[in-house]
Amino acid sequence: MTKGFYALLALTPLAQASEVVIDQQNKEFSQKSVTIKVGDSLKFVNKDDIVHDVHSTTDGYDFDLGAQK
Repeated sequence: MTKGFYALLALTPLAQASEVVIDQQNKEFSQKSVTIKVGDSLKFVNKDDIVHDVHSTTDGYDFDLGAQK
């Protein structure tokens, strides 16, 4: 391989996973929607004094985290 290839590789940023945080406060989410990439994580933080249930019913993306305090 050539030196130019290695220089290009060194300058190419590597994709890094990121964490997206959504707060729930006053019975509302801090964001109405988010876009994440494969490998990213999504964290829900309950800042209310009551228990919440975080779930999705979207086909193919359904989940239920259950009661979260």
